[in-house]
Amino acid sequence: MRSLRHLREARKRVLDAAIRAAKRRAARVGPRVAAAFQHLLATVQERTTILSPRTVATDLSRHIVDSLLAMAAHRCDWRRPLCAWAPLETRSEALVFASLTEHLFALFPVPRFMTSAWVGPRRAHEQRWYIRLGAGESVRALDFPVPLSRSMAHSFRGAPDDLSVMAALRWAQVRGLGGAPELARAVAMTRLGRESGDEGFLAHVVAFLVEQERLEPALVDRLVEFFHERGRAQTFTSLAGVWPPATEPRADVALCGLGPKTRDRILRAWGGVVHAPARPRAGSLSWKPAPFGGLLWFRADGDARLRAWRIKELRTSDELREEGIAMRHCVATYAPKCAYGGTSIWSMTVEEDGELVRAVTIEVNVKRREVCQVKGPANKAPKKRVLEVLRRWIEEQGLKAGGSIL
Repeated sequence: MRSLRHLREARKRVLDAAIRAAKRRAARVGPRVAAAFQHLLATVQERTTILSPRTVATDLSRHIVDSLLAMAAHRCDWRRPLCAWAPLETRSEALVFASLTEHLFALFPVPRFMTSAWVGPRRAHEQRWYIRLGAGESVRALDFPVPLSRSMAHSFRGAPDDLSVMAALRWAQVRGLGGAPELARAVAMTRLGRESGDEGFLAHVVAFLVEQERLEPALVDRLVEFFHERGRAQTFTSLAGVWPPATEPRADVALCGLGPKTRDRILRAWGGVVHAPARPRAGSLSWKPAPFGGLLWFRADGDARLRAWRIKELRTSDELREEGIAMRHCVATYAPKCAYGGTSIWSMTVEEDGELVRAVTIEVNVKRREVCQVKGPANKAPKKRVLEVLRRWIEEQGLKAGGSIL
């Protein structure tokens, strides 16, 4: 009993010291922040036990007090009055704290894992993301370090609650590219889930991992470390550089212990990518042409007008970006998959009376030689005349039409 009493007294001393330090910091910011912090602190202590010396751990008490101070600093963004907060009847500190942040900042649903923006070390940018999501802004409108496609943004909202915000971004990146949930979690648990960097290079790494067949999640961390060392090598340029010299000792450490077949398969696949053509400018990617050609077809339709139909491969990220802007869809996010070589993107245009119009964007799986997607402007379904041209191209190039495309 004496040891338990001493533990509680020690916890109370730590908690009191954390509160005094937070009050001093709040007073330095201004009287309004100090008053908001005092109001928050009193409400939490009155209505919950998350700051009780009987239950709260020493380190957690500091984090909770600092988090209340951060919330007080954003008092102008409170969407509801604090007095209307009814905490959840649970002993889970995480759930109680999540209900408080949702009450104060979220008029619209915010993923539960975003609560981590308020707990632990100060993350001002993550707190701004939480507030903007709570105000109803789109996920893709936020200034995330990882660019998200529409499918990635959808996956981001469904990321597991136990992930950090950065880890959830990597989870969404993998899921949006078609990776399995197990692979998404494995990637989120690596250094990629803790840090950002050259996102052109890192997006390519993620796409490479997704494209690998039968890749055990246990190998993901070692592969990420391998790619990290390759990316740090001075002679290596993201996505389009020169393979580092064989004398570089650290680059292959992460692959030690793998079976020779697995190691050789990874090295061959990655080596084929890093020798891609040089980028036309910083931030732009380019890749080798697909092993099949395009189409030029002059056709007189029922209205007796001669039209020139073309299907042309898009071979740089700049061309994908232009196509995405013109067609109002997210084809620009396919650049890493194209650079790896598993996907090929084609643009169908039609010229009539000197006017060139984009008809559809076509995605082809290069390995299977299969047309996967055909999207018109704003992702609309293609028209019948367009499908006839597409069918001719597929037959000429020996491709397959996936699903119900035709």
